[in-house]
Amino acid sequence: MEKELFFKALWLWRPWYIKEVKLDVGKERLDIYLDFEKWSKFKNNDWDLVWVEQTVNKTWKHLFFWQYPTYLHARIPKLKDNNWKVKMVKLPWAREWSWFTLLFESLVLSLLKHMPVSKLAEHLQENDERLMRIATYYVNKSKKQADYSKITRWWIDETSRKKWHNYLTTFINFDTKKVSCIVEWKGADTIKAIVEDIEIHWWKRKNINEISVDFSKAFTSWVNKYMPNASIVYDRYHFMQFLSNALDEVRRKEAKSNKLLKWSRYLWLKNPNNLKEENLLKLEELKRNNSILAEAYQMKENIKEFFEKDSKKSAELFLKLWCDWVMNSKIVPMQKVVKTIKTHWTGIMNYIEKKINNWIVEWLNSIIQTIKRRARWYRNFDNFKTMIYLKLWDFSILSSKDIT
Repeated sequence: MEKELFFKALWLWRPWYIKEVKLDVGKERLDIYLDFEKWSKFKNNDWDLVWVEQTVNKTWKHLFFWQYPTYLHARIPKLKDNNWKVKMVKLPWAREWSWFTLLFESLVLSLLKHMPVSKLAEHLQENDERLMRIATYYVNKSKKQADYSKITRWWIDETSRKKWHNYLTTFINFDTKKVSCIVEWKGADTIKAIVEDIEIHWWKRKNINEISVDFSKAFTSWVNKYMPNASIVYDRYHFMQFLSNALDEVRRKEAKSNKLLKWSRYLWLKNPNNLKEENLLKLEELKRNNSILAEAYQMKENIKEFFEKDSKKSAELFLKLWCDWVMNSKIVPMQKVVKTIKTHWTGIMNYIEKKINNWIVEWLNSIIQTIKRRARWYRNFDNFKTMIYLKLWDFSILSSKDIT
């Protein structure tokens, strides 16, 4: 009865059968011994039914049976193909050269999306490096089958990988809101490496018609060089971030002569609609006591009207007037912003037409940072990249049965 139960639970078929089942309560372990019927024939790589030449004994770790770790044992048939090469037969419960069953690997892939590999290894009573090898195998296998031919719009952004200006660059599919590619570091050379990699997956440069990037010169030069058909769009988030940094530079400079400004960074940079009444009163008082910083703050708030414009013509006129206002002032950090705007004028104006919002990119970056912190950092970048793909990849990580 128990053999028939395990036969069905393991999805076996003839000539395979359950030879023996051993439950060791003392060692808290269940061992299931499999075998094949005498004089059985199997299909070799050429799909011919042939006799078994020799066998090799092997053990696989399986799912838990209640509280007991389960192990499968079997002798694997070796078959000759038409070229007289001897190879192991394909098994219904495990892939070749793996020490785990397909169901165990499928469980690992599912749980790794939601918990650190160290905790999962502890839960499954397994080595964490072995579990990472499972994830790496299926991610790499799925990447080989990925089709990038339908991608037409991308977000490109970088996020911190570890301390001391170590970054990784992410390519995010605009339509699916998922990560398409990841590469270590940032700059034109790293993005060139990505292009060479994704061209293998039926990706065509001419298909990309829209790319949203930050104000990085490397990203801009790369897009102009490798994707001449793509329109560059500088999104509102990075634009306002750049302007906020300039405003804070003005505040720090003015704080040298006015100590009240030293701890007021939060008041100047936060959206006034989100400030409490008491903080609004403090901000108004600080503005009355510092005309230069108050003018820079007004510049930052006024530029928000630009992003609400519906037509390029009215937006361009507004931006020109705003730039003239800033250049006529004597606020150097804000004047530097105008120089940046003029350098990236076309991409900024494209925002009015495209209205691309970069909150998805920042949301995905926050998930990437959570993955990093949850594992207490990753010394191996390939493992970090594998975990990001498992959680955020544009294409589904195929199940064990789909891949094999």
